[in-house]
Amino acid sequence: MKYFPITIVDDFFENPDDILKLAKEVDYQSKGEYTYPGCVSNLTVDKINFDLFVYTMKKTLSMYWEGECNENFEVTMQFQKIEPHKDTLLNKGIIHHDFIENELFSGVIYLNENSTDSGTSFYELKDSYKNYNTSEEFFKHLEVTKQYHAGREHHNLKSILRKHRNKFQEIMKLQSKKNRMVLYSSGDWHSQTTYGQNTRYTIRYFCRSNSNGKNFPICRV
Repeated sequence: MKYFPITIVDDFFENPDDILKLAKEVDYQSKGEYTYPGCVSNLTVDKINFDLFVYTMKKTLSMYWEGECNENFEVTMQFQKIEPHKDTLLNKGIIHHDFIENELFSGVIYLNENSTDSGTSFYELKDSYKNYNTSEEFFKHLEVTKQYHAGREHHNLKSILRKHRNKFQEIMKLQSKKNRMVLYSSGDWHSQTTYGQNTRYTIRYFCRSNSNGKNFPICRV
C-alpha cells in the first residue's frame, strides 16, 4: 500500500556543511551481502547525534501533519556512502523497493554535490512483468545482487543486471542536489540513477508504523 507521495524539499538543513563533515567522520560498516550498495554508518544517526535525528524526523513529519503526530513511528536512520564505479552499467543503482516489514516511507537526503544523474529514479514494472517480484528469477537476482555488493561478482553479472533493468520503465528522475531531501513510499520501485563521479554521501531513513494508515496523506478524503 502506498501511503505517501513522492516529496522533494530543498535546503533541508540550515547547516549542511556541518552535516556533510559529520558524514565523512563517522565509522562505516564493511561491505557485506546486503541489497544496498556502498556502506552505512556503524551507528544509527540517533546514536551519533540525537538532535540531528529529532530535527530530521520532526521536519519530515511536519510536512504531513500539523502539531505533534501521535502515530507510533519506528525510524531507522543512517549515513551512507557509495563509491562510483568506472563501468557505466555497474555505476547505475539496482532497481528495487524496500523490504522492511510494515515500512511506510523511505527518505534520502543528498549531502554533497555530485555529477548530473546521480539522484534517484523511480520505475514501474512493464505490463508483461507485473508478477516479476514474486518470481524465482527475481529472488535469484537478489542473491546475485547481495554477492555483488559484498565484492563477489557473479560470472554472468552484467547479463543478469540488464535483464532485471529491462523489465522496468522509468517514470520519474530526480536530480541530486546538495541538501535536498526526497521522500517516497517504501513500495515504490527506485534506484540511484547513477552513483555519480565522486563519493556519494547521503542520510537514508526508513519509517515503520503499527497504524492502519487511515490518517496517512494519500488515504485522506
